[in-house]
Amino acid sequence: MASIAASLGLSVCDIARANRMADATLVYAGEQLSIPSASTCPDDDSCLISDNTNATATCVMGGPHVYTSFDGDTLRSIAEQKFNISLSALQQTAMGPGISNDPDTNIGAGQTLKLPLCKESQCQMLPYEIQYGTYADVARTYGSTVGQIMAVNPTYNKSTGAAGDGPVVAILADCHLTTDGTPTVIS
Repeated sequence: MASIAASLGLSVCDIARANRMADATLVYAGEQLSIPSASTCPDDDSCLISDNTNATATCVMGGPHVYTSFDGDTLRSIAEQKFNISLSALQQTAMGPGISNDPDTNIGAGQTLKLPLCKESQCQMLPYEIQYGTYADVARTYGSTVGQIMAVNPTYNKSTGAAGDGPVVAILADCHLTTDGTPTVIS
């Protein structure tokens, strides 16, 4: 994506947001992209799923309890980038056939991983029409994670529809504990 953006004099985020991408780094060969005519937010990283190598959460608040992997996913990227939980927490629940314990081995698309869910937590599920932006933008705005949104919309990658004709996806919003104290993990 970076080379496409640079060759057009645009930023990665210009193209990703115009295409309402789930993950700005997930572009398949032969896929068509809408190219904006001008740069609206010239940066290459605010729309990206950020690494959180210091993630300490041991569970996902409010759900979901499973995640279906995409091309390029590793245990580390799922834990630290998509769900903001510790790698060790994910490794305790996600192991299964076809999933290597090596945190940096590509899992391959379509694998179902069990997530550690926080007991006594909840999110509000809402329909959301993506007019502009990426899942990282939506997650920051609504208090969830990119992984949670991807998990409840496993077939959505991007939309090249006209402005004002955005796809409707489910989002998890306002994810939080329903009790005081430390969350308990449901594995």
